[in-house]
Amino acid sequence: PLTVRADRLTAAKANDDVKALARDLLLPAAAIMMLSFVLGSLLSQFSYTKFIPETLCTVAVAMLLGAAIRNMIHWGWLSLGEFTVVDATLLNLILLPIIIFEGGWSVNLPHFMSQFPYILIFAILGTIISIALIGSFSWLTAALGAHPMTSVRANFAFASLISATDPVATLTTFTQLHIAERQPLLNTLVFGESFINDAVAIVFFNAFNHNQEPWDELMLRVVTLLFGSMLLGFFTTAALVLVMRWARLPGHTSPEVLYVFLTPYLVYSLAEALDFSGIIATLFGGIIMRVYGARHLSATGEKRADHLLEIMARLADSGVFIICGTSTALMTSLEGFQYGVLALGLCLAARAAAVLVCTALSNRLKRFNDQSTDDMITWRHEFMIWLSGLRGGLGLVLALEIDETWCGADNKSMILNTTFFLVCSLLLLNGATTEPCLRLLNLVASAEEADHAAAAGQPEGASACDPSDAQRARSVSASKILEQQPTAGPLHVFLTWLLVGRHSKQ
Repeated sequence: PLTVRADRLTAAKANDDVKALARDLLLPAAAIMMLSFVLGSLLSQFSYTKFIPETLCTVAVAMLLGAAIRNMIHWGWLSLGEFTVVDATLLNLILLPIIIFEGGWSVNLPHFMSQFPYILIFAILGTIISIALIGSFSWLTAALGAHPMTSVRANFAFASLISATDPVATLTTFTQLHIAERQPLLNTLVFGESFINDAVAIVFFNAFNHNQEPWDELMLRVVTLLFGSMLLGFFTTAALVLVMRWARLPGHTSPEVLYVFLTPYLVYSLAEALDFSGIIATLFGGIIMRVYGARHLSATGEKRADHLLEIMARLADSGVFIICGTSTALMTSLEGFQYGVLALGLCLAARAAAVLVCTALSNRLKRFNDQSTDDMITWRHEFMIWLSGLRGGLGLVLALEIDETWCGADNKSMILNTTFFLVCSLLLLNGATTEPCLRLLNLVASAEEADHAAAAGQPEGASACDPSDAQRARSVSASKILEQQPTAGPLHVFLTWLLVGRHSKQ
């Protein structure tokens, strides 16, 4: 009789699996990214379409892939559970680490450190206010018959996941208009809040989704997670920088640049494995690697690291919004879109209340610390912070992780549909109005001045030096400013001696 060896069967199956992944995952994802980049660049060329964020183009194109995946699930080629696992794995272990690390690597450290207490106010107190208001009013409107999701737990789980902000479109516009140099206070608050807020929202979501902890234990967990993750990111990255010091490499080779590139994946996975926040740990890991690790790179090596991290972070951003678009595969009805209109109003109102309270508290603390009037959060800053409250892929992935055993299939479907509606609506409403509002509020040059600068051959806000050189100068400046701080100065001097020593290539 004809027989086939088992190892050949295994090899044939592995080969088929590779081909299936190439056909069903890599090919459509690459095509969507390429098409969205071209489409976004094309729309930006015309005055009447340049207000459309590139991220919204990515979501729109990815919805086509979502329709294909829905058919694959219907035909049995792919299960709902497999799709959820792939989405969560890609977002949490592949895309988020490099996005967050690049944010910490490129942050203006002096501004970030000076505003850190106020960032915590917005990220922690602001998130709690948002969850409380959205959850309470969503449940009250359900009791009045406005929508069928009457479970208190389901309403607060939804409020927790939708309170995770993701202002990618806003920060992209900020970068294009050089807001980091023009309005450093605004840029720092929006940037810092968006990363730390995610970790706080995840803690509350897990509490409602898995184990309903008492409030005192929940708040203790938030504090422990925040500062424990900061310390873990600090010590892990410091150990990695110490390896760079001991190795004494030339400072410009590809392995050194790749070593920096792989750092966020090690820090993020270690933090998640130890039940800390990979988001916070990786953010502070990026800061430590820039301040101390970059000093083991030559000017050429640091430029290479800058470009690699920037490009990979942008690619990962696009991947996040592809996940948003493909999530349409899980939508089986339009019921959630009706509730989505109500939820949109709740999100905007809760965001406004949180920003007002956090701004008032932050300014009071700044006055108590005798800070200058230039450091106060003005009503213009308030408005832009409110406008930056977009939602993104993290909220959708959390919606996919809701346990149907307590929530119910109907409620989970409604939450998923509503979350997708909010992501797209806020991208269009808030993301598309960011630049006009910045100009209207005189936070950047008016459109006429920008056109005049462009006609003169000088892009708006552009500097004469290369962006990498500007970042390098800020890094050196940050090191000098840290040395002058009465509290952080001695620690910075010690860490420089320990992690850099006499082997700095700068």
